[in-house]
Amino acid sequence: QLLPSNVTIPKVTCASGDRFIAEQGLKKKLYKEYGAKICDMEAAGVLLTANAAGVPALLVKVVSDSLTGGPEEYQQRVDKAASICMDVLKNLEDKQDD
Repeated sequence: QLLPSNVTIPKVTCASGDRFIAEQGLKKKLYKEYGAKICDMEAAGVLLTANAAGVPALLVKVVSDSLTGGPEEYQQRVDKAASICMDVLKNLEDKQDD
């Protein structure tokens, strides 16, 4: 088990861009047009680069702001999100040691 027992991972589409998406209208548009339930600024660049180099990649993402949230909500949740990511990575590392 890679996750703490109180955390689940739903499969979602992630929109990735070159800026923080805080506007609720743009988040709704991305969902309507692409089915994107989350947005980030890293995934596409990391995965495209890894793919071009033939390097396997795993991204662990934790959502830190909601559809209606923005920078303020992000600031409130970022520490908890980082903690969850670290727990997942630690558990993954422990599994590799087994």
